[in-house]
Amino acid sequence: MTKEQAEHAERFGPKTEEANRPRLEIRGKGNNSKMLVMEIVVGLFLAKVFYLPTGQAASLKDIVCWGERCFGVELPNYCNLKRNLFAKKKSLTPFLDQMRNVFHLEADRQNE
Repeated sequence: MTKEQAEHAERFGPKTEEANRPRLEIRGKGNNSKMLVMEIVVGLFLAKVFYLPTGQAASLKDIVCWGERCFGVELPNYCNLKRNLFAKKKSLTPFLDQMRNVFHLEADRQNE
């Protein structure tokens, strides 16, 4: 259990049988996996699609904690990563752009 999990146990949910199952370890391809996760996390935060059990919109920190657990990365410097994400000159969301493109290609393939 990390310090974050100990301090904010309510964010990490109850210990269930499913939670105790061994996790599948996956890693991002390349050295940029933290920025890939940040694109997803910031997008979910800005879209306001996640809510706490109280009905309050999840904070960026809440969604970062979820992303860390879900994707197996640590984002202790998520504020800096967010700042770097918005400082990009070429494309703000290269991973999400790529994901959108492959979704369209797959939809076209399945509709042939």
